[in-house]
Amino acid sequence: MFLQQHHNAAKTAEELFCHYKTVTYRMDRIKEITGLDLDDPDEVLSIQVGLKIVTLLGDELIEAGAKA
Repeated sequence: MFLQQHHNAAKTAEELFCHYKTVTYRMDRIKEITGLDLDDPDEVLSIQVGLKIVTLLGDELIEAGAKA
């Protein structure tokens, strides 16, 4: 959602029906835990491509993971 809102915490919060500080806190935690730099366009593109792949493959990925 945050990426779809072009890194806008206020718009993301509005879509998620929460306070924008909640969004900023959660995004900071995600950055801290994953080490992702959401200010790097290449890294953001990699995330978006990965999410698109997961969306397109959907249940196939889940089933393959369950068999492993």
